Amino acid sequence: MTIKPCIIFEAVEPPSPHQDERSWVWVPLPEDEDSGETSSSEPETPQKRQAQLLPSSVDVSINVTQGMAKPTLTQTFCNDAPESIDKAIYQFPMPYESSVVDFQCQIGETKTLQGQVKPKPEAREEFDQAVSTGRSAGLVEQDRLDIFRTEIGNIPANTVVRVKLSFIFFLKYTLDDEVTMTVLTIPTYIAPRYGIPEFELVGKTGPQRNARFSLDVDILSTTEMRKIHSDTHEVAVEMGGSQRSQHWAGSASPERTTASVKLQDTACLDKDFILSISARPAIDDEQPQAALERSPSGSSAMMLEIPPGFMLRDQSLIKGTEREMIFLADRSGSMYESKIAGLKSSLEFFLRGLPDTLFNLYCFGSDYASLWPKSKKYSDDTLTKALKYVSSFKNDMGGTELLPALKAVVAARDKKARSMDVIVLTDGEVWELGETIDFVRKTRVQSEGAVRFFTMGIGNGVSHELVEGIARAGGGYAEIIPLVDSGSWDERMVAVLKAAMSGHVAGVDIEVEGITVESKDETGLMPAVQMSPGDISTMSPFIRNRIYILAENESNQISTQSMVKIKKRSTDGKETITAIPLHVLKEPDSTLHQFAAGALLRDLDSRQSWIQRDKQIPADSTKEKELTRKEGERLGCKYSLLSQWTSFVAVEMDRGDTDITESSERPEYASEIENLVRSVSTCNLHLPIKTLCLP
Repeated sequence: MTIKPCIIFEAVEPPSPHQDERSWVWVPLPEDEDSGETSSSEPETPQKRQAQLLPSSVDVSINVTQGMAKPTLTQTFCNDAPESIDKAIYQFPMPYESSVVDFQCQIGETKTLQGQVKPKPEAREEFDQAVSTGRSAGLVEQDRLDIFRTEIGNIPANTVVRVKLSFIFFLKYTLDDEVTMTVLTIPTYIAPRYGIPEFELVGKTGPQRNARFSLDVDILSTTEMRKIHSDTHEVAVEMGGSQRSQHWAGSASPERTTASVKLQDTACLDKDFILSISARPAIDDEQPQAALERSPSGSSAMMLEIPPGFMLRDQSLIKGTEREMIFLADRSGSMYESKIAGLKSSLEFFLRGLPDTLFNLYCFGSDYASLWPKSKKYSDDTLTKALKYVSSFKNDMGGTELLPALKAVVAARDKKARSMDVIVLTDGEVWELGETIDFVRKTRVQSEGAVRFFTMGIGNGVSHELVEGIARAGGGYAEIIPLVDSGSWDERMVAVLKAAMSGHVAGVDIEVEGITVESKDETGLMPAVQMSPGDISTMSPFIRNRIYILAENESNQISTQSMVKIKKRSTDGKETITAIPLHVLKEPDSTLHQFAAGALLRDLDSRQSWIQRDKQIPADSTKEKELTRKEGERLGCKYSLLSQWTSFVAVEMDRGDTDITESSERPEYASEIENLVRSVSTCNLHLPIKTLCLP
């Protein structure tokens, strides 16, 4: 089942029968099974129905500044019916690890509703109350990390609705020795997935090909850009021009450090938009960088960026039978012909490029199978057998049960090998991600970095949450191949194989002079300083890791003179220490604060926050869940971020009154969280983190 960005309208009567049937699809509501009435009975009141109205256009405008993207997404819907609409609902995808920071809804030409963040139940109640009293309203909720939902209430007849969302995220850095390569990905529809989702799916299925999709990108780089291209869409690129740099991103000359990109022709919502940006590496591109931001209120946020070149430097390679490499291939029913062709091509490429190592092939669907019970040494004979096995692959194994296959792979690990690298090739079409990613993370931790997981996503609507999530939790690297005939297949496969053959990093620790991460505030209950990720010991060395430290308490601030110290360990016991200074941003701002808060919210969502690390709070207890909810509400409301616990709501204050709603003071939850912690234990929280103490 494929869910595209769509809108569901509820109305008392159907719209005009002349409405283009490509846009409207009528679905009767279920009959009351206990009524005993036949379907031909006349109801006493008009029967409510649901109708699906697809967006007539989607426009995306993106500013990219030194690896950070801030897109504004505008979706336009037309209610051409002669009747007003009670409620409209639609779902849409977002880039992986993006944070929604603003929501506006324009109904007609004169009415604009400005969203504000509130706790999810409070936002829902305010929205429902407004709709029931005939006022226009809008609501945005997060169904999961990469899927969002918007509801619009009371849309007048013959009216155009424009929904505008702004969000922020960092571009993905890809592995390349010659240039600094970043990739901008904008998903356009929700990938089909196997299993039962944890939320209600809205709308009919299939990519939408009759809606207009436009996109323009303005790019600012601190170094010369050498190439900008898209393997998924026709684009026009113009170098030069003017663009205002954000003060914390630095500045550069405008010749080949600025560019604008536009879609060459109108496109359809049938595949992700992917843009690759190649730039000349900066002198310090592979050195860690730390930026410190002060907010107008006096709090501070730090972002430490650790590039893969630094993480992989001086790592020893494990050769021969001391290492084991496993390929796990998706042969589920959703891997149709073009995907299977890409899967076979990728596996043949990987197999022919293997070094002297132990290896094996697994495939999975509703069940799993392997070429051999145990891995075998790479040779001409075993290569021939492996290639023959791959040539027989079909999409004939049913569902997408990835977790049992991963468990079988780990259980069969060769004890003689010092390391294991698992490469998963899949279209990512599965809903139940939590257990899978948790298993990958635990395996990585328990093996002390000896087991790593890599992923290759195949297809036009891959679940980035699954593909990127497995690689990140497993200390590996992910690539997504949108098309079988894409010109970048070879270089992406080379990047994955090269990463899998590189040396292992056992762990990383950091220390910021003058502060103790997760130290308690003046109440002795809440951490005054938080870090994300809280456990950095198993960070993937193949991505540009960003570590955030948020100091919200005035008495526990990060000094502008502080040094950041990084201790890196390899699996052979080698240890290196690096000290770097802080780059203090010139003006007070909240951008890094929002990135830090967004990262902390994702830690809460994945149950990797300070709450789960506190031994005084019982795991899976009511107290833990309540404390997590309150902390999620606090962070989301304070930093105006959409999350599992907070929603954007926009309400017309009084019918016929002001067009733009006024924001109110955000609620404060600190005291409620403190009370919850106090009820768990009267003892002070002890939240240790590994630090490196240097003289």
